[in-house]
Amino acid sequence: QIIGSICAVSSGLDLGKEGPLVHIGACLANLLSQGGSGRFRLRWKWLRYFNNDRDRRDLITCGASSGVCAAFRSPVGGVLFALEEVATWWRSALLWRTFFSTATVVVVLRGFIEVCRGGRCGLFGAGGLIIFDVGDVTVRYRLGDLLLVTLVGVIGGVLGALYNHVLHMVLRLYNLINDKGRMAKLALALAVCVFTSAGLYVLPFAVPCTPCDPAFGAACPATGRSGNFKQFNCPAGQYNDLATLLHATNVDATRNIFSTGTPGEFRLDSLLIFFAIYCVLGLFTFGIAVPSGLFLP
Repeated sequence: QIIGSICAVSSGLDLGKEGPLVHIGACLANLLSQGGSGRFRLRWKWLRYFNNDRDRRDLITCGASSGVCAAFRSPVGGVLFALEEVATWWRSALLWRTFFSTATVVVVLRGFIEVCRGGRCGLFGAGGLIIFDVGDVTVRYRLGDLLLVTLVGVIGGVLGALYNHVLHMVLRLYNLINDKGRMAKLALALAVCVFTSAGLYVLPFAVPCTPCDPAFGAACPATGRSGNFKQFNCPAGQYNDLATLLHATNVDATRNIFSTGTPGEFRLDSLLIFFAIYCVLGLFTFGIAVPSGLFLP
């Protein structure tokens, strides 16, 4: 699962990584509760104190919450996930244990990001942590704003229900294909990979180039594998806004969409194409024989 998750995410498929990380964290915690692995002759006597039902449940809960934290870099999110989905018995001691586990994951991740800063570990240290500092912003809401937020929530709920309905139909079709054997699973996964690669490469040609604005305050166009303002097929001094969204990491794409003070950075048609293609790719990607999750950060 570790190797498969790395290959699936790095290939650019429209899938999440929280599913395998949750399972991996829970499996490692379960091994610790059993005293190690007998198959590989890795046993530690001091771990036998955790070989009971309560400690095993607690360790698996901590492992699953740490997996969510590693996927989304959110310690509180990992604790809430464990509370909602994993733990069958919840108490205050388990709350502090899961929070300590997720906090440790964040510290370790932050340490690796600092070590890998400057591109020494590929794209690992380039994304950083998504932190939106709004402490110095005065927010004033009007009645019209609340109505608009309500409308967005209703539209999101309707689209989410429609998405789940179509996804259920696609999964039924995929089950029929996957039941035919390993070669059918491999062919389906390869077909989705080819479709994804072709779509991500061809679609940016459908939008015009955008001139770089000095007010952006960043390198435009970007020349590295990470960052904003992908040049793609545009001449010098211009960037392709759709390629900036499609050819970026999930962290960079999220930061690009939610950035403030850049109202003209992305065209409306590019945002609509980005939304549509990721919905379509999400429908056709989830269900193939790769370790993945459905939720994207």
